Amino acid sequence: MRKPLLSSNNVSLDHMGSLLLQSCMKAKALQPGKLIHGHLLATGMDMNSESLYSKFVGLYAACGDVNSAKLVFERIRKPTVFAWNWMISSASAFQGNCEDAIRYFLVMEE
Repeated sequence: MRKPLLSSNNVSLDHMGSLLLQSCMKAKALQPGKLIHGHLLATGMDMNSESLYSKFVGLYAACGDVNSAKLVFERIRKPTVFAWNWMISSASAFQGNCEDAIRYFLVMEE
């Protein structure tokens, strides 16, 4: 019986998902990113991975889906600078909401 490529090469699902999400983010490919998100959740994504969650925030924000970015952001126990940056920039760039951007910045400083 053949082993799955990921386990036979000691590549974590989170690491592979992270690389795929970066590609989707750069291409602003929301639908493939959503499929990856769903797949990682269904197959045991590390629910404590702030780094991976931050990439989901980046994906949704880069694609203009600010509501999904907020939902993912709110699940992160300790957001990374990357996640904060995406939330600040998406609030101002996509929503034109400077008040939310400033609020995120002030909360981040705490």
